[in-house]
Amino acid sequence: MKKIITLAVILSSIVFYSCEDIVDELDKLTQFELEFTEDFTYPPAPLFADSIRFDGPPVSTNSDTTFKTNNTEKELVQDVQVKQLDLTIIAPDSGSFDFMNYIRVFIMADLNGDGIFDDETERIEVANKMTIPTNIGTFLKLDPIPGDYKQFIFQDEIKLSLQYGTNRATLFPLKLDVRSVFNVNAKILGV
Repeated sequence: MKKIITLAVILSSIVFYSCEDIVDELDKLTQFELEFTEDFTYPPAPLFADSIRFDGPPVSTNSDTTFKTNNTEKELVQDVQVKQLDLTIIAPDSGSFDFMNYIRVFIMADLNGDGIFDDETERIEVANKMTIPTNIGTFLKLDPIPGDYKQFIFQDEIKLSLQYGTNRATLFPLKLDVRSVFNVNAKILGV
């Protein structure tokens, strides 16, 4: 009798736990995050400008190490999406993003191995905020742009490039903390 009751409980659990739920749980096992946090100092914008561009310094991806830590390798990565991209003003204390009309963030990498980050073929927009409120303060959460960015994350180094418009001049440099989080969907070795 106990075996019949146990079997009934197991079968009812399977029925109530849909196939979609099972697939979702299995997908979570093959996903992990790559996070990059860098401090950049952006120069003052002495004039009102429709478009200012600033390229940050190269950032090491350490992707091979991260893949190994997560029991996978780049050949098994199915896609890489931007999950989150935030900017925080660290200094000066009185800083604010209210001088910006909009901001677009691009990822750059040396995809063809020539040592040059080419704007035409090796730069793609990953996040933006096309309308910035005047009361924004020191934290700005950008809107991720859907796309597969694995070709960039596979490289040893990436750069983030900012393009923004201003509604007034700024007379001081801004020290920013730039945090980007990428969601990696990969097959796990041995599965």
